[in-house]
Amino acid sequence: MVKEFADLWTNERNACKEDPEGNQKLRGFRELVYIYMAIDWGAPGSKDTPANRHKYAMEASGLTEEEYNDPVFRAACNKYRELQDASSTVGPMIQMFRNKLHEI
Repeated sequence: MVKEFADLWTNERNACKEDPEGNQKLRGFRELVYIYMAIDWGAPGSKDTPANRHKYAMEASGLTEEEYNDPVFRAACNKYRELQDASSTVGPMIQMFRNKLHEI
């Protein structure tokens, strides 16, 4: 498994009131729902603005702001973007545009 995704799946990280042992991976599941809804090019609403996708993904996943801002989760989001871009024939072009935007 990709390290950044495996990090979302540890029992310790997923322990919560509903699942004290973390065996059900409730948090990891919510995080993966967000990643799909907000980032995946094939997800419903993928043509919407990033702000709208984020809002919808937060609602659909049930993530809290604290969970969203977690560095482990953010690393998984970045890794998903990286893998998605790399698997696409337009990935290099997308990265070039992103780099140009960051220069502005």
